Amino acid sequence: MIAFCSCPDIEIARRVSDQMVREKLAACVSLFPGIESIYQWQDEIEHAQEVMLMIKTTKANWKSLEKLILDKHPYELPELIAVDISNGIPDYLSWIEKHTQ
Repeated sequence: MIAFCSCPDIEIARRVSDQMVREKLAACVSLFPGIESIYQWQDEIEHAQEVMLMIKTTKANWKSLEKLILDKHPYELPELIAVDISNGIPDYLSWIEKHTQ
C-alpha cells in the first residue's frame, strides 16, 4: 500500500517519517518538499506550502500508522489516504513486506 500524508514543514515530515521507519510501520518514506496545497478549511480557501510524504507500507500496518499520524501530526485534521499497489517489481514488494514486520 502507498499512503500519502501532507506535513506543514520538513522538520515535522522528517520526524514523523523517521518514527514510521524506526517502528517498522513503513519500509520507506519519500519526502516531497515544496508542494502547494489549495483547499477549503472552515469556509475559507487556504493556500499552504507543505511537504508530501509517500509512505510505502502494508495494509496490516494501517491502524498503527493512522494512530501515529493522529498522535504526532500538528494538524487538527491531518491528510492520510492510501491506495493499493496493483503492480510492482516482486523483489521490491517483498522488501516492503520484510521491513514492515
